[in-house]
Amino acid sequence: MLSNNILDFENDKLNFDCLFQLLKLGVIDRAEKNRYSLSTTSIITNTKNNFAIGVNLPEEILKKNNHLIKKQYLGLTIFEEADINTLDYEVNKMVFVLNNGINLLQPVKTLIKKWESVDFNDLGLITKVENYNSDKCTWEKSNDSIKNNKLYKCYLHNGNYFKYLFINKNKCFLIEPDEYEKTNTLKLRNSNKSLFKYNRLSGEIKLKSYYTYPVYLYKIMLLNHIMQTGDIPINNQFRIELKQFLKISKILNLNYILE
Repeated sequence: MLSNNILDFENDKLNFDCLFQLLKLGVIDRAEKNRYSLSTTSIITNTKNNFAIGVNLPEEILKKNNHLIKKQYLGLTIFEEADINTLDYEVNKMVFVLNNGINLLQPVKTLIKKWESVDFNDLGLITKVENYNSDKCTWEKSNDSIKNNKLYKCYLHNGNYFKYLFINKNKCFLIEPDEYEKTNTLKLRNSNKSLFKYNRLSGEIKLKSYYTYPVYLYKIMLLNHIMQTGDIPINNQFRIELKQFLKISKILNLNYILE
């Protein structure tokens, strides 16, 4: 297992970026609070073409199907045939359908309703507050009073320990530092348009390399791109039909640019 204690990575950005890269690829998954493990050995197929994706496959399967391997990247293997020989192995088999994945997405306001709120007065001593600037994609020192529908980083008791704070409809939600999916989802609200650029000519969505997108959103883009092209995306450019991207953007209330 891998530790994801924020203190382990606060002075080592490269290691933290590598952790998120493995999460986005689906090679590792969260096992419990602050701990991660290799994802379940899986074969992912689709209904439109013959490409298949292997995740953390044992060497025996790779050798047996070596003639079908198109490309490998970290723990992912792309096959040119969906009918991979996995006899005698316990392999999780899944079928990827983009529209099904999109239909599982939920608007932020729906997700927030499922979170447990806390009493603001129970937070204790707040020594410093930073608010997230969605235009600049940066944290800034905040001297204003805490407002609704804004994401904050509250340093409690001293300047080294913080938790995220989000206020919605006068309800206070405290988010632990390792709950990155919550914070990354909230950051997309009113996000900078440059974070999503769709090119009509290439049929691709361009994501910013410096920005940390929610893992669930990245995985949908990644799987769809591989199933359509048989390749790992380059330069954070993902193949996806415009109508399907527009459906995603409507659900998640994304800002975007059409080129």
